[in-house]
Amino acid sequence: MKVREKFKESLPQEFETAIAFFDREKFNAQLSLQYYLLMGRINLARPRAEERLCKLVCGVLDEQGPREQVIMAATTMSLGIGGKRLPLAMRQLIALA
Repeated sequence: MKVREKFKESLPQEFETAIAFFDREKFNAQLSLQYYLLMGRINLARPRAEERLCKLVCGVLDEQGPREQVIMAATTMSLGIGGKRLPLAMRQLIALA
């Protein structure tokens, strides 16, 4: 932990916006909405993990009711250069469309 703090303190000013440091109290726009919903990342080494997890998350959102709010929040988020922050499955669907 101290190494991260030292790194943050010694980071040149021109790079301050290049790195988004994790803070439990603040929203990190560098992370995807999916990361926030899952509180972590998908292990892409598992077969069809992204597809299976997407179905599970969509099912829970439908069951609990916040799917519309999540869709609205997702439409205002930055997707990164070339949609880099979109899940691979979503990028493939867009490419096919």
